[in-house]
Amino acid sequence: VVGGGVAEISDSGRYEETPAIAVDAAARLELRAANEHRPAILLSGNLDISGGAQAEVTLNGLLIAGGALRVANSAGNQLRRLRLRHCTLVPTNEPSLIVQTADVEIEIDHCIVGAVQIADGSRIKITSSIIDATSESAVAFSGIDAARETAGGALSIENSTVIGKLRTVEIVLASNTIFLAALAPADSWTAPVRSEKKQSGCVRFSYVPPGALTPRRFRCQPDLEISTRIDAAEKAANGPISAAEVNSIRADVVSRLVPSFSSLRYGAPDYAQLRETCPVQIRTGASDESEMGAFHDLYQPQRETNLRIRLEEYLRFGL
Repeated sequence: VVGGGVAEISDSGRYEETPAIAVDAAARLELRAANEHRPAILLSGNLDISGGAQAEVTLNGLLIAGGALRVANSAGNQLRRLRLRHCTLVPTNEPSLIVQTADVEIEIDHCIVGAVQIADGSRIKITSSIIDATSESAVAFSGIDAARETAGGALSIENSTVIGKLRTVEIVLASNTIFLAALAPADSWTAPVRSEKKQSGCVRFSYVPPGALTPRRFRCQPDLEISTRIDAAEKAANGPISAAEVNSIRADVVSRLVPSFSSLRYGAPDYAQLRETCPVQIRTGASDESEMGAFHDLYQPQRETNLRIRLEEYLRFGL
C-alpha cells in the first residue's frame, strides 16, 4: 500500500513477478518506464489494482504478459481512475484487462491490449490503440461474463482498431475506428458489435461490420458506399431501382469493402497495419481523410499526396 507518487523502472529488464498495487485514498500513483526503456513484467497470475476513495493509478510504458490487470470487486476497493499509456498487455485467448467494480474511469492511450471486460457502471475511453481478442469471432469487449453476452461499461473510442466482438451498454462516441468483428457459426451472440442504448451516442467515420446494432452512424463504411452506389444507380435509371438491384449492390459492397491488414499476428513488424490494397474508402475514410484505425495519426494518405505533389514540382520535365 502506497500513498502515491511515481515509481520508475530505469532499465529494459525482464521481471518475473506478480505484484499487487494498492493506493491510499485520494492518492495518485504512476508506475512507469524510464525514457527510452521498455521493461517487461511477466506475471504468474493477475496483477490486482485497488485503491481508496478517489485514488488513481497510471501505468506508463510497460509490457505486461502472463496475466491480466484486474480491478477486483473486493471490500474497500474504491479506485476512481486507471490509466494505461503506451503499454502493451500482450493479447492472448484470455482477457488482458478486467474491471469488476462500478464507477471506475479507465483510459487507454496508445496501447496494445487483449480482450477487455468492464463492469456495467464503469466507463472507458480508448484512444489510438489496438484491442485484440486474437480473432474476429472472439470477444474483445464485454461485461464481466463474456460467455453470456453481458454488456460492458460505457465506451468512447477514437482512432483505434478493435479485433473481435464487442458489446457495451453505450457507445458514447466511436470515431475513425475499425471494428473487425464477425459471428462464429452457431454463435450465441446476436450481433458482432452491439450497443444496448441506440438513442444516444454516435458512430462516425468508422468501419462497422454488417449486422451491427449501434447508435446513429455518420459516414461509416460500408453503409456510405452502399448508399452512394444506390443513389448513382437511381440517377442512371431516372427513378427508383428494384429491391433485387438494391440487394445486389449491398451484397457486392459488403463482400468487397472490408478492412485488409498486412498482419494480425501480435509481434509482427506490420501488425494491424492496413495493406496498400485495402479499400480506399477505409484507407482515406477518417474524418480528416487519413486512414481509419490505430495508425490514423501517421497521416499516411496525406504524406503520399504531399510526396506526389513535390515530385511533380521538382522532377525534370518528362519524368
